[in-house]
Amino acid sequence: MGDVNQRLFLTRSLPGTEGPVLEVGSRDYGNTESFRDVYAHNEYVGVDLSAGRNVDRVVDLAAGIADLPERTSPSPSAARCSSTYAARGIWRTT
Repeated sequence: MGDVNQRLFLTRSLPGTEGPVLEVGSRDYGNTESFRDVYAHNEYVGVDLSAGRNVDRVVDLAAGIADLPERTSPSPSAARCSSTYAARGIWRTT
């Protein structure tokens, strides 16, 4: 999920793709834009840490990709991740 500017950027920079699309951070909080219709002809899988509208699969990617659908793992044809918040301690500093 994202905002109108992210949707505009997406439709201009990647108007179509072949194969499945994976959206990380797909939960709709009521004030966000959906991108599913941009790729209406593709298998579209939305994943998030918690269940909700626009979430197809609840997945903690910090724990690995084993819970992703087979066709999107390990590499979908497109992945979008523009509205996520890294709060699970997966970032490391050196």
